[in-house]
Amino acid sequence: MFRVLFLFLATLILGLFSAGCETLDLSKLKTEPVYTVNIYHIVKYPGNEKAEEMEVPLETFDGRTLWINRHGYLDSKDFSEARLVPIPDKPDFFKVELKLSRHGRQRWAQMIGRFRGDYMALCIDSRHYTSFICDGKIDDIGDENWVLLNAELDTDTANNIVKNAPTNYAHFNPSTDSLW
Repeated sequence: MFRVLFLFLATLILGLFSAGCETLDLSKLKTEPVYTVNIYHIVKYPGNEKAEEMEVPLETFDGRTLWINRHGYLDSKDFSEARLVPIPDKPDFFKVELKLSRHGRQRWAQMIGRFRGDYMALCIDSRHYTSFICDGKIDDIGDENWVLLNAELDTDTANNIVKNAPTNYAHFNPSTDSLW
């Protein structure tokens, strides 16, 4: 019995140390992302037979139902940072600027090109938060890849998006350094 316990412990210790130091690094434990952002196109006339598989209902906080295109146009995997932009007439509300990745720039250009003037649904953690008019320009993307999201957000929500943007981006775009 003692020999079996000793062999088990020796194998366990050998396995932990041969796997490398990253195995014991508790700071890299995966956590669920919070305040994830998704942007969807709101469908004006749902029920078209050709688009049945593309359109899904989205419940709002006040009990209404919006119909959205199933495929989102921008989400938390597409921006690595966010910063607050105050709204002059509304001290308790902010807009958010997003620093887009390469993929995010392409998605932004598609969204602006296809849906300028249409309503978009901003979802936070898969729940509809607000709707806004898609009114940017494709050339809004500057040298540093920052774009302004036209949605008005309350202080807490905007701050939480800014605070969680880097960790959400890292969660959805894991580094490949530790794979080998």
